[in-house]
Amino acid sequence: MVFVITAPALKIYVKTISLTVLKNIGFKLITKPLKIIAETDKIKGDSRKANFDVEIALDAYEIRDNYDTLILFSGDSDFDYLVQSLRQKGKRVIVISSKYHISKELIKSCNKYIDLKKIRSFIERINKQKGPSFSMGS
Repeated sequence: MVFVITAPALKIYVKTISLTVLKNIGFKLITKPLKIIAETDKIKGDSRKANFDVEIALDAYEIRDNYDTLILFSGDSDFDYLVQSLRQKGKRVIVISSKYHISKELIKSCNKYIDLKKIRSFIERINKQKGPSFSMGS
């Protein structure tokens, strides 16, 4: 399952992801417009929120019989209850987030926490002009 957020501000990013390719290889795509919250501080600028927590948590819990391990790319403490519930059901939960954006609750609740910086070289796109490759060979 892949959650993709689309918004006018992210057109460049969204264009680099072929949603059709993801659909064709079996991913379930859920898109949702980005919520823009006007700020009174003009220097700070508007805030952007994805608000996908509920969808991710509900789907992850509903389909728990279809996987052994959940890999959660978030450090948000809102997911702590989901992580605890899945662990009580015998699921393994790996949380991947950046060092300064991970809650202490998630680190305690999950089976394994991975700092995004440690896997950067494995997942970073080197050629930023080229779209993602889904090939498994050379």
